[in-house]
Amino acid sequence: MSQLPSSAPQRLRRVVVSECEGQPGRPYCKRLVLRGAMAKDTGYYCCYYTSTKAIIDGTTAVSVYAFIRDLEQPFLLRAGQNSNLETLFITHSSTHVTVPCLVSVPDLNVTLHAYPSPLDRSDIKWNNKVGWIVPRHAVDNPMVLGVTCVATLNGKDYHSANYLFHTAGSRIYDVKLFPEDPMELMVGETLTLNCTAMVEFNAGVNIKWAYPGAEVTGACTI
Repeated sequence: MSQLPSSAPQRLRRVVVSECEGQPGRPYCKRLVLRGAMAKDTGYYCCYYTSTKAIIDGTTAVSVYAFIRDLEQPFLLRAGQNSNLETLFITHSSTHVTVPCLVSVPDLNVTLHAYPSPLDRSDIKWNNKVGWIVPRHAVDNPMVLGVTCVATLNGKDYHSANYLFHTAGSRIYDVKLFPEDPMELMVGETLTLNCTAMVEFNAGVNIKWAYPGAEVTGACTI
C-alpha cells in the first residue's frame, strides 16, 4: 500500500507501460508503473494476453488489488458514477445485494445505515474490496428504500454515496442489429447501426459496442 497527500497535484499522475526482463521459463514481461497515484486508482490491476478471447483471472490473466490510501477521501465513487446517488438494481433471482462502498483505506471501520428504517444486520458481511454483502431478505422490506455507508476517521465523519434499491427484471429475450445484412460503404460515408433489445419488463439495459478501432475491444455485452 502507498500513501500520498490528498493535495498531490493531479498533473503528476502518469501511467507508463514498458518492457522488462523476463525470468527462466517466463521470458515475456511487461511492467506497469503508476506515478503520482491517487485514491481513485484504488482497485484491481490485471494483466493478460491481448489475443486472449476469455479473460479469466487465475487462468488466462492475473490480478492484484491495490489500495491508494487517502485519509481525506476514504470513500470512492465507482467508475462512471458522477453523483452521490446511485441505484442498485436487484433481479428476481438475486440472493444477495452488494452495496459498493469502495474504500481507499483498507482497515476502515465502515458501518451500514439504512433509511427510513433500520436494516436487519444478521448475515451481512463486509469486504473492503467490494463493500457490504447483504442477504436479499434484508432489503425485501418496503420500509428500507436505500442505504449509505458511514465511517469515522481522525474524529471526522465520512459518508459514501447514497444507494437506492430497485427491483428489476433480468431476462433478455432478443437482441437485433439493423441493418442485418452485410454492408459496403465508400471512404468518407457515414455508417449508422441500431441495436435493439427485447427484455423483461422493468429490466435495466446497458448496451455496449465493440468495433474496429474501439479503445476497448471484446465480446459485446448487455
